[in-house]
Amino acid sequence: MSSVTWVSPDWVREHMSDPEVILLDPRRPMKYMSGHLEGAVNLPVYTAFDEQARLMEPEDLARWAAGAGLSNGRTPLLYDSVDGQNGAMLSWILQYLGCPEVLLMDTFFEGWKASGGPVYYRPVPPTAAEFSPTVNESIRATWEDLSGNSTASLIDFRSKAEYSGEDDKTGSDGHIPSARHLEWRSLVGEDNAYLAANESLASMLGPLASNSDDVVAYCRTGPRASLGFLAMSKLGYSPKLYDGSMTDWLRHGGPVEAS
Repeated sequence: MSSVTWVSPDWVREHMSDPEVILLDPRRPMKYMSGHLEGAVNLPVYTAFDEQARLMEPEDLARWAAGAGLSNGRTPLLYDSVDGQNGAMLSWILQYLGCPEVLLMDTFFEGWKASGGPVYYRPVPPTAAEFSPTVNESIRATWEDLSGNSTASLIDFRSKAEYSGEDDKTGSDGHIPSARHLEWRSLVGEDNAYLAANESLASMLGPLASNSDDVVAYCRTGPRASLGFLAMSKLGYSPKLYDGSMTDWLRHGGPVEAS
């Protein structure tokens, strides 16, 4: 089973040149070029989705990751900037593709830089590799999974206005029936910590996950909910991510509630 292992900046300093580790930067190219870790290859996570915010097929995702240098014999090591959505989304994608372990720095890049960590500005050319996925469907929720499921605990990680239907700019018109709400920003830690302390996460998420064996995170297109998936996984839940989220739900004509 795939999992995320949290590592400290000190650990990253000691292992970033390990040939069995590949350092991946999931941010957009402009952010990457504004400063990145030594040896980090840019793999912008937004490029894993099409113009309709649909995730690529697993075979295409595997080629995408292999193009950045990921192979079955190397462990991906990720980091991100505030607010953590890119790293959370890429960590989920790599788990979905069956990477046995995904390493994630527990401090944002801004904290790395502020503490004197070295920063580099020249792009690192990727060396393409071979990667064979072993798709882990157990961490992904689809329309088919949710449309007839009345027992799953759904958590909506969008803003309160989107959840309630008061924000009509997104066209979301409310939330999936039975879903409960927690804004994703509540999960982000202080002082450049990736996530809030476990005690805080548990107090926020525990009351919302009444069915801890079937809890699903969603937002509008996936990235914000991936932070919820990451937080719930850290607490020991076995969550699923509805990567299509409200965009996919509305595409299928799913019912919505406003409140």
